[in-house]
Amino acid sequence: MLTVKDVPLGTPVTITSVQGDRHLRKRVESMGLLPGRSVIVLRRVGDSVLLKAENARIAIRLTDTLHIGVQT
Repeated sequence: MLTVKDVPLGTPVTITSVQGDRHLRKRVESMGLLPGRSVIVLRRVGDSVLLKAENARIAIRLTDTLHIGVQT
């Protein structure tokens, strides 16, 4: 499975799944990172990843990106 962590900077992808425990899924989905949503990885800084989803910029922990499946 391709995850957000694997995506090169600037590449648009579509979220296909959000996995992990219930708490993680709810937190990620509350940020608007839902299956079917298009995102672009803008930057990786330390243990964080900055995503662009439509007009929003969302910072998420690098370890959490391992649970977000995507496709190009």
